[in-house]
Amino acid sequence: INKWLLAELVPELQSKSGIGFFVAQGSLPAAGRDRPGPGGQDGQADVARLMDELEARYPRGASSEVKGTLGITGADLFAQDMNFVFANAKRGYAVMSYHRFLADTNGEAPKRSRLRERFLKQAITSGFFILGIPRCATPRCVRAYPNSLAELDSKGAELCAWCREQLRLSQTPQ
Repeated sequence: INKWLLAELVPELQSKSGIGFFVAQGSLPAAGRDRPGPGGQDGQADVARLMDELEARYPRGASSEVKGTLGITGADLFAQDMNFVFANAKRGYAVMSYHRFLADTNGEAPKRSRLRERFLKQAITSGFFILGIPRCATPRCVRAYPNSLAELDSKGAELCAWCREQLRLSQTPQ
């Protein structure tokens, strides 16, 4: 992953999401290629397999301060019968890919700010899933499901009132 992306985004992620992020030294387990790409291109990685590898590598409960682990990869991801996914998550773990956010992947001119925004929006969403907070249904919320990259691009990076409340409740001692 581009170091500038993490250096710029971790503070912004914490500011916009209210979630403390820790960047582990070490990479996501080797992505491998579980499904071949067309014409000899790189294939896709099975996100379920990567989730299992992430969970094995970073067991929950190793630190009371760490709420979960977000794995980041440049591999193109698929899940079961879905052609591609930006990410997948369950309580405590998430894997996200920036592959489909890249200008080269989409035939776009490179634009650093666009890549930053796409990455930020997906990381916020993944962070909430790590905390066990379900998907938001408010269409303009950063956490609403995007059916396409264009929908992801059209949303802002702000949380709706419901998501802010869910985050507050998730951090309140039981």
